[in-house]
Amino acid sequence: SKNEAKLYDEFVDFPTWFSTLAIQDESVSYSDQKRIEGEEALKLLSLKHNSIDKIQNLVSLPNLIYLDLTNNKISELENFQGMANLRVLIVGKNKLTRIKNLECLNKLEILDLHSNLITNTEGLKPLLDLKYFFGNILE
Repeated sequence: SKNEAKLYDEFVDFPTWFSTLAIQDESVSYSDQKRIEGEEALKLLSLKHNSIDKIQNLVSLPNLIYLDLTNNKISELENFQGMANLRVLIVGKNKLTRIKNLECLNKLEILDLHSNLITNTEGLKPLLDLKYFFGNILE
């Protein structure tokens, strides 16, 4: 479709000096994320309100400090290697049931997992710098 072609062009022409990228209210899926891989200047990334069902191909983003994946279809927290400086992670309004795979996010300060189906907070223990957690824990 015309919208998909436009989205593809945006990724292909993505300037390496950009520090902020917001692609929202589109039909981005996890396969589209590979075009963001390795953008070392990127600090803020918003992919909210899309169709992403798996966190994938967001590697080699060493300067990323803010990642917003709100309102997608993500069921598992995974693949955060290469985001050592991430300080804010927002994955609200998804399909998460567990908090896990966050051990590599040593600098994470804010974690927002509101409107998911999480049953316990066991996965928060490795996050020593975490200052704020937002989420609904189902009993």
